[in-house]
Amino acid sequence: MTSTSDRIARAYRLDRARVALLGALPSFVYVLVATLLGATRSTFVLGSIQLGIAAALVYVGAPYSRGVGLGYLLGLIPFVTASVAQGAGHLCLDGACLSVCAPACTAAGVVTGVLGSCLTLRTHGGLRGFGSMAAIVALAGAMGCRCLGFGSMAGLLAGLVVASLPVLPRLVADGRR
Repeated sequence: MTSTSDRIARAYRLDRARVALLGALPSFVYVLVATLLGATRSTFVLGSIQLGIAAALVYVGAPYSRGVGLGYLLGLIPFVTASVAQGAGHLCLDGACLSVCAPACTAAGVVTGVLGSCLTLRTHGGLRGFGSMAAIVALAGAMGCRCLGFGSMAGLLAGLVVASLPVLPRLVADGRR
């Protein structure tokens, strides 16, 4: 026979799991759009990883869960930028050609890093909120930055990290409150 407190705790955990799965639903949207744009098998792996990480972070709660929603929103920047850049092809000057995908992913990472760090400060997510936002953004960007693979992804991550460095001390201090 289970006690009332056991039933309450079980109901609480089940409700947290339901909220976590609902909070991770945008992962399906990213995978669906990437599939319509010609995604590869790796997109489904990345989408599954994003779904699992998002659900776990939402389940844990604030400040991690605050970063998940922000990550889905800001993840649109590298996802859309890279998807458009893929269609742009290459830039050729004097016989030398360069894919516009890697610079586009890097620029998207910089923009996302600036916006993400500032918005994380506004939501009082601290470094943990920024970390969860960055994880979701990186996975969303990886689904979009599929034109050059690791090179595009490295550009996205470098831009994200470098752009957030000036705000890092404030993120750390905000997380301690």
